[in-house]
Amino acid sequence: MNVSEHTFHVLKGLFPESFSVELVVLAIWKKAVVICGSWLTSTESELPGGSLADESTPVQGGKVLVPNSEDKIDFSSPISVRMWAEQGFVVALDRSEKLSCHIQDMDAAAEMPDAMEIIYQKALSVGTDGAVEEYMENKESAAALYSKAMLLLSFIVGEAMSLQLKPPFILDHVNKKRIQSYINKLQSRQSNFMISRPTHS
Repeated sequence: MNVSEHTFHVLKGLFPESFSVELVVLAIWKKAVVICGSWLTSTESELPGGSLADESTPVQGGKVLVPNSEDKIDFSSPISVRMWAEQGFVVALDRSEKLSCHIQDMDAAAEMPDAMEIIYQKALSVGTDGAVEEYMENKESAAALYSKAMLLLSFIVGEAMSLQLKPPFILDHVNKKRIQSYINKLQSRQSNFMISRPTHS
C-alpha cells in the first residue's frame, strides 16, 4: 500500500514526474477504497442486523487517523480500514490537485513522464544502495534497502497491472520475467547475509 512512501518524496521540484507518479498513488488508494467497500458489504450481509453502524471508528485520542498511521488501525475492522483508505484517497487527491497547478503551462503536445519507469529506476537505485551497505557490512540498513527495492519491483509485476490507469499499464512477459529475476536476486542476497548474521545469546 505504501509505495508512495518508498518512492515519491524524491521527486521534489520535478512536477511532471511527481504528478505522474501521484496519479498512480491515487489509483492505489481508489482500489483500496473499492476493496474495503466490498469487504464491508460482505461483512454486513453476514450479520443478523445487517449493519456495522455501531462499530468503533478509527479515532485515537479524539483525532482522526492519518493514512500513514497503520500501526493505529484495527485491520480486523472493515469500517476502520475503509475510513483509513478513504482518508488516504482524499490526501492523494489533494496532492494531485496541488501538483496539477504546476503543470498547467506545459506544452499540450508534451508527453507525461512514465510513472512506472520512475518507480522502476528508483527500485534499481535503492537496490544498488543496499549492495553498498552490504559491502560496508551495514547489514540492517542493507536488509531494509533490499526489502524496499523488492517492494517496488513486486508492485510493478503485480498490483500495477490491475490499477485503473490511463493509459493502462501493460508489462510484457519478457520484462516481467526480467524484473522477477531482479527480485529473486535481491531475495537471495538478503537471505544469504541474514543467515550469516551472528546470533547473540
